[in-house]
Amino acid sequence: MRIYYFLEMKIIELKYGRFFDKIVLIQNYSLNKHNNEVIALSLNQSESQLVSCADGKKQKSFGKEENKIIINHFIFKQLIQDYGLKAKFIKGNQFIWIYGGKAIDKCNVFKLKEGIFQENQEKTIQLITNNQILNEFHFPIIYNKEKNLIIVRHKTQIYLIREMNDGKFKIVDQLNCDTYPVYGTITNNGQYLVYLDDNKIGYSTYELQNK
Repeated sequence: MRIYYFLEMKIIELKYGRFFDKIVLIQNYSLNKHNNEVIALSLNQSESQLVSCADGKKQKSFGKEENKIIINHFIFKQLIQDYGLKAKFIKGNQFIWIYGGKAIDKCNVFKLKEGIFQENQEKTIQLITNNQILNEFHFPIIYNKEKNLIIVRHKTQIYLIREMNDGKFKIVDQLNCDTYPVYGTITNNGQYLVYLDDNKIGYSTYELQNK
């Protein structure tokens, strides 16, 4: 299977035909802001902010005004200058972030403050240390707001994470797939996890229970 990368992000609007017998895609505008492959995107719930990860240590976040083309480019303030691999908005102005490479086994949390997305060290989620293999961008971060459930696949592990009452994040369960290539998702209602890995022929399904 060949994976295609894109250097330019295109904003597409879905339009229905007069009698709903066809769908027309209209490109509203594009963001040509990266010099290398774009490997992850996340849009916040209000569709007012977009964060993107690209190879080559270029991470960007954008904001827009209602019914207008994107006009703001937010600055990142991060402690480690490395490229991002995965990102997911959890709230309108807060997202979790995973770096690429072998050395960093953490989920970092960024929050918008005074026009800058700043890393919040107090909310950093420590993952199992494994500096023998690279992380991989397949199986993006999944967030189910109703279940307060975040699914993070990092290296050989799948983590179930929840935001606690104090605003910090906690790993409530984890699954070791014991292999590097892992692909998966959860059902829309957050009840089942489905994933595919190199160790098993076929899909594995787990029911996710509240703890």
